[in-house]
Order: sequence, then structure tokens, then C-alpha cells
Amino acid sequence: QQQQQQQQQQQQRLRLQQRPQRASGGMEAREQLLQAALVGSLLSAVGDLVIVHGLWAMGRPAWVTYHRLLMAMSVADLVVSVFYALGDVLMPPPAGSGSMATCRLQGYFLQVSLAVPLLNACLALNYVLVLHYRWNNERLRGTAEPLMLWAVAVLTLVFAIIPLPLDLYNDADMWCWISDRPRLCSLPDSGVPCEAGQRVGVARLGLYYIPLWIAIFVTVGIMIYLVAVTFKHDKRMSRIDGLQTVNQGKYNNTQRMLRQASLYCAAFVLTWIFLSIMRFRQAFDIESSLRFQLTSTVFVTLQGFFNMLIFLLPRVTQAAGFPAASMRVKFLYVMSLRSQDDLHESAARYTGGASSEQKPTSTSFEEAGASRSEDLRTAETEQTQSAATPRAAHHELVET
Repeated sequence: QQQQQQQQQQQQRLRLQQRPQRASGGMEAREQLLQAALVGSLLSAVGDLVIVHGLWAMGRPAWVTYHRLLMAMSVADLVVSVFYALGDVLMPPPAGSGSMATCRLQGYFLQVSLAVPLLNACLALNYVLVLHYRWNNERLRGTAEPLMLWAVAVLTLVFAIIPLPLDLYNDADMWCWISDRPRLCSLPDSGVPCEAGQRVGVARLGLYYIPLWIAIFVTVGIMIYLVAVTFKHDKRMSRIDGLQTVNQGKYNNTQRMLRQASLYCAAFVLTWIFLSIMRFRQAFDIESSLRFQLTSTVFVTLQGFFNMLIFLLPRVTQAAGFPAASMRVKFLYVMSLRSQDDLHESAARYTGGASSEQKPTSTSFEEAGASRSEDLRTAETEQTQSAATPRAAHHELVET
């Protein structure tokens, strides 16, 4: 009877080993998913490196809270992208060429990727504090910034350390993450006792997906609120006769920052929306097609690449203001390898004289938020003064 039980367990283990291959469409589909993750991870790593270099070229004294949050997000995503790119290399045999120690290492750092969504939520909070509540850099750096960074660090470490004593970092098909051992033993019809991860679904939900979805809802909610109050402010400004006295440069800078914040939010949602849909489908036993799995795998590894496009957008806009400059100098300027003076020199060289382009003016991050209320107060004052003059003339005429 013991021999029969051992044979049955061995047969069930073999079926479990073959089951994920059938669920994902076979070994060929698994290789396609790994290649998609590799391409997305490399693009994201390149984007993170471009952001890190661009911020470093600015110089740390010029940083504000936005730059430090973006730097922390890029470094965290860069580390995670490396472990995504390694794929199944760190998994123990026969799936990979690593060991259980390297498997736990990969699982730990993939769990650390939770820091990126949390930092996205902090970035949205930073935008609303600056643009709506008019916090300056000193106030942010003294109160909100340390709280945000410490909260992200503590939560990320707690959620990444909890699976270690529970032995939850195991073979998760394409890489090591929170999983059961042996693979899929936690399914009701597996018939194989689990060595670890009996309730892996609850562990994934509580340690990763619930914090991820909370970060998404917080980020989207903050951006909806920020857009709503900005629209209300603009509508109020349009009814004031003294609108021509408003500092148009600061107002335009606020609009640019609002667009940038919206783009960061959109990139964040786009990164995780396909994976979230796939997890919801799995919860209701709805199988996703290979094309949808490939889309989810690519987008979940592209966060750094999307951030790079948004980070470079202001420099692309500035370079477009120098049509006479060479494309090489423009590209190097966008990549933070040339200064704005190089753009002027290139434009002057091609036009045969001094460059006619003007340096684009820029307002500091915290000044843009304060300008909204200052503009509104200035316009209201102008309107009050302009309305008082006809009334005084009318009273003089009545007295006469």
C-alpha cells in the first residue's frame, strides 16, 4: 500500500509538472512569455538609466521632492527589471540552473517591485500638495517627503520579508515568486500535499495585489481631484475681467505640470491594468489567451520606459523650439548630454549668426502651485479697482 501511494503521488507530481505547460499553451508559449518579459525589462532598464543620468546631470542641489521621488522609483524599478530579465535562470533545476537560495533572492526582489506603485502614489500626492495646496520645497522636504519615503520603505520591506519565514518564494512557472511547492499543489484537485504555500492565493492577494490596487485607486483619485479643482480654478479665472494681469508664464507652467502628472498616472495605470484584469479572470476560472498574457507580461515590465518618455517630454519640447539646431545636438540635449547653450550655438552656426530663439523660461516646481492663488488674488484686486472708478465718477456727477 505504501508503494502504491508513493507511485500515485509520483504520477500526480508528474501531472502537476506538465499542467502549467498545458495551461499556458506549452513550452513554446512559455518561451514566448519569457522573451516578452526580457524585451520589456531591457527597455525599462534603459529608461531607468536615462532618468537616473538626467537627474544626476541636474545636480543634487537643484532637486526638489519630485526629483527625489522619481530617482527612488527609477532605482527600484531598475533593480526589479534586472531580476525580471533573468527569467527562469535563477530557478532550481529542472526549470533553471540556480538553486533554492537564488530562487528566494529573485522572489524577494520581485516582491520589492511593490515599491514602484507606492512611489507612484506618493508622486501623485506630491503634485496635489504643490499645485493645489501650494506647499513649497522646504515644507515638503521637512514633513511630507520623509513620511512618504519612510512609509514606502517600511511597507515594502515588511511585505517582502513576510514570505521568507513562510517559505513562499518558490517556482512560479516563469520566475520565482510567491508560489506553492510543488507547483500547483494548492489546487483542490491536485491530490498532492504541499510542502509550502498551501494558501498561496491568499498570500499573493494580501501581500501584493491589495496594496497594488490601493495604490492605483489612490493615484487615480488624487489625479481626478487635482484635475477637478484646476478646472474649477480656470473657470473662475475666466469670469474675471482682470485676467490680462495674470502672469501667463506661471499659469502655462502649472498646466504643463498638470499634464505631466496626468501622464505619470496614465502610464502607471497602463502598466498594471492588463495584469489586474488577468488576475480577476483567474479568480473566476476564466482562462486568458496567449495574446493577452503576452500583453500583460510586456506592459508590467515597461514602467521605467514609460516614465522615461514622460521625463524627457519637457526637454523634447524645449529642443523643438530650436528648429535651426542640428538633430544630433537636439538628441544629445534631450538625453541630458548637452546644455541649452549648445542648442543656441548649434542654431547660430546653422543660421550663420546669432540664434533668434529665446531660452524657454521655467518656473520652479513649488512656485507653480503658489502662482495659481497669487494670480487669482491679483485678478480679483484689479477687477475691484476697475469697478470702483466708475462708481466714484458717478457719485461726483450726482453731487454736481
